[in-house]
Amino acid sequence: MKPNAYFDIEVRGASSSGAGQIPALPVVTRLISLLHSLFRDHPGRFALALPGMRTGENRHPGHIVRVFAENRDDLYDLIQSALQQNERIHGYVLYGRHSDVPENFDGEWVEYRRYRIPGTRSRLEKCREYRMNHADSLPYVRLGSKSTGQAFSLYFEVRSGEKTVDCEPDSYGLSLPSKRFCLPHINSAPHRFHAPKS
Repeated sequence: MKPNAYFDIEVRGASSSGAGQIPALPVVTRLISLLHSLFRDHPGRFALALPGMRTGENRHPGHIVRVFAENRDDLYDLIQSALQQNERIHGYVLYGRHSDVPENFDGEWVEYRRYRIPGTRSRLEKCREYRMNHADSLPYVRLGSKSTGQAFSLYFEVRSGEKTVDCEPDSYGLSLPSKRFCLPHINSAPHRFHAPKS
């Protein structure tokens, strides 16, 4: 998919900093879980961004989830309409207008990547320890796996990068180390992360 269009889903009544972040997290968690189900049904067609996320001591995914698609019709027909019919999320969020990415966008491009930690049975013990320490500065949500019934943490890592024409997102709408891509960072939310150059 080409990241040509996007819209924001904002937690109703939340703020981008301060106490408003606390009630935002359960809604963002539920929203990401529901989007995962929709993205899985339409593989490779949607990418996810967290334009207000913060890393470091006050890590938080933010209160805005941005969805990118190749065209605006998909944003409404396949995503917003499904969320509006879901009583578990619809009353808790606000939907931004569907917008096209400027054709000659010359701003920052950002990679949102799932950050994985090897399991306790992994042979990569030193790698696991290093990655766990790094994960202490990354925002995350707690989700449940339908296949295993286990809860797990989905960590988000963000890096500055280069313009990407074609994206191949995973079922969470995120970049993979083997299929990396960046999305345009359009400033409807203030910068709250320090993204290392990849």
